[in-house]
Amino acid sequence: MVAQLRKIIETYGAEFSYSTLDPFIQGPKALDGISLQIGKGELVAIVGGNGSGKTTFARLLNALLLPTSGTVYIDGVDTKDKDHLWEVRRVAGMVFQNPDNQIVGTTVEEDVAFGPENLGLEPEIISTRVRNALREVGMAKHADAAPHLLSGGQKQRVSVAGIIAMKPECIILDEATALLDPAARKEVMDLICRINREEGITVLYITHSMEEAGLAERVLVLDAGCVVLDGVPSEVFSQVSRIRELGLSVPQVTELFDQLRQEGFDLPEGVLDEDEALAALMGEMYAE
Repeated sequence: MVAQLRKIIETYGAEFSYSTLDPFIQGPKALDGISLQIGKGELVAIVGGNGSGKTTFARLLNALLLPTSGTVYIDGVDTKDKDHLWEVRRVAGMVFQNPDNQIVGTTVEEDVAFGPENLGLEPEIISTRVRNALREVGMAKHADAAPHLLSGGQKQRVSVAGIIAMKPECIILDEATALLDPAARKEVMDLICRINREEGITVLYITHSMEEAGLAERVLVLDAGCVVLDGVPSEVFSQVSRIRELGLSVPQVTELFDQLRQEGFDLPEGVLDEDEALAALMGEMYAE
């Protein structure tokens, strides 16, 4: 019998409307009845068009926003429970799109220490956590550097280190690679995939890159505030027509294979990367 993963995130009928924050804002709900569970150690990509509710959903998980209806639990704690706000944010740390918006220290070390300090930890514990977190993200040698002098990729590494130092169960990245060049994007994605794999930390990341989404174990597709697709990448991206209807693309390799199948080639669905594609094409060649 397969053991069930401990649920880190649980949402039941979660809804949110920005009209509750500003009565002059009118329009449909930003989130409309989302119910799902995410287990410990999952690597989950969240995709969707502009206005689909991705960022709003992420902010509910960190209690930056509270559901206007329904419930959100983070490791069993209701995000509406004000007495446990810091516990929610310790369990579910958030990394934003622009790292400059998250930097608060004059040095890298000070910046990474900010979160643990707000948890009220002893100075010796904070120092150990900061050293370990910077080592984990490959930024130990930059501990005394001024954050504003770092590259975009290095700044995002520091942001991730600041979350790691709080000992989270889950890290949520809101388009954390969107402002980076291709090399830095790969650097950050390699980092979060390694943290997920080696540390068992649950990772949710919002992305507009379908190639990045293909690295996940599970993909959530949002549209009009609802989860419309939820599954492993090969299952989700094999629904090419449905993905296009939502105004999204699929990984380039998946797109190519879909076109080849339409031309009559007997090729599998849901191929996501070049290695899978090569193996499939070689199989097709030898079959002939």
